[in-house]
Amino acid sequence: MVLLWQVVHHIEWSQLIYYYSEVKQLIDDFITAASRAEKSGFDGVELHGAHSYILCNFLSAEVNQREDEYGGSFENRARILFEIIEGIKSTCRSDFILGVRLSAEKFGMRTEDAVETARKLLNQDVIDFLDISLWDSFKMADDEKFKGQSLMGLFTSLDRKNVQLGVAGKIRTPKEAELIMESGADWVMLGRAAMLESD
Repeated sequence: MVLLWQVVHHIEWSQLIYYYSEVKQLIDDFITAASRAEKSGFDGVELHGAHSYILCNFLSAEVNQREDEYGGSFENRARILFEIIEGIKSTCRSDFILGVRLSAEKFGMRTEDAVETARKLLNQDVIDFLDISLWDSFKMADDEKFKGQSLMGLFTSLDRKNVQLGVAGKIRTPKEAELIMESGADWVMLGRAAMLESD
């Protein structure tokens, strides 16, 4: 599995200053990278839409100040992600695995937009797995709109169709991994727990 995040471009925390033609080229770059991964023998790719990387910045209402079809409304801000997915699905073989990683909050992402992006991905059933980066899998949502609600629960409660849902964020022990699974996740991702010196 290949993680597609910095195909060509990475921008800092600022407005998305891309010409329209460059956005189209960016979309093509992601699709070409997925095709290249397939030809190299990989079984699938994950599109990194989290942690202020380029797709996350397009999704962010705070960062994305574009006034064309790739900015403004939620539908427009999410357009690039879904055009990349459509391109990969039409270019790669039918059993080529495709996933998306999203930030649930922070990095300019409103939790409401993260949930809506996840819901749209699940409803359209266009990916094989959804990877939610929670930073802390056991925390409550920071967004006032979701005050008192489990951040993870906002995603595990969604109708997943055929999509597998994974979560990441401070899962350090087998017991914590079991708690996450019991709370509705299909799988967990480990970072710190895999480090010999995790602090």
